[in-house]
Amino acid sequence: MHRFLAASCLLLILKLISATSFSLSASELRTMGNRHFEIVGPDLGSVSRMNHLSMLTVETAARYLEDEGLAFPMPILVSLRPGPYAEHADAYRIRVRERAAVQVDIRWDASLELSTAIQALSEALLTQYTIFNYGRSIDVKIPAWPVASIAEETLIGLRTSRFLDSLSDIRGNPLPELLTILKSRPGSRDRAADFGYWLNQCLKGAGVDRATIQRLFRMALAGIEMDQALAVAIQPTAPELEAIDLEVWWQERMAALLEREY
Repeated sequence: MHRFLAASCLLLILKLISATSFSLSASELRTMGNRHFEIVGPDLGSVSRMNHLSMLTVETAARYLEDEGLAFPMPILVSLRPGPYAEHADAYRIRVRERAAVQVDIRWDASLELSTAIQALSEALLTQYTIFNYGRSIDVKIPAWPVASIAEETLIGLRTSRFLDSLSDIRGNPLPELLTILKSRPGSRDRAADFGYWLNQCLKGAGVDRATIQRLFRMALAGIEMDQALAVAIQPTAPELEAIDLEVWWQERMAALLEREY
């Protein structure tokens, strides 16, 4: 059974590659893969680096999503496209192909930043997770905050200075409203789409347990309105304490993060 699935997966990947107008011969392409991603690109170094980033991204996501939910029947195809072969103007493009297979095409040139590459992998991974677990294969619209949370946590794991740089960028600017963050979509020009990591940090700082945070991730990816569940999760446990408004909690938690010395 496993051999059949592996062979079917390989045939589908080869078919997808041949249909992407890469304009490079098979002998010029290099591939490398893991359980969740299959990377195709113009040279072994590029493919190897992206394969490593993809495994780190999955490692981060596995802290918030169950293993069985990430057990996709076939890997996500990542196509690294040098400028002349890119068919899209943006840094990356995510598509859902036949048999609900997710493909991400990345413009592979000197302008690509590490943060963008990880963002692309995170969005592709959570798109595939949503399709695999909730059966939506057409016009999948996942929220931005889980994507941003996983992407930023992965990036900070590689570059610890990123944490302080991000704090510096946030300071001095008005915080977006929490409900705006919850409704934002990946690729949005609204800066609220980038605050998923900080929402996660606020939850952890407030003592919200891991199981609850995992449940909030799953609810968001399932397309369930989660503001009420989030409001319940952040309430004080001591009966003598007053209930707190969700937006007030968000503003106060972020203020504490920004004022802390690191």
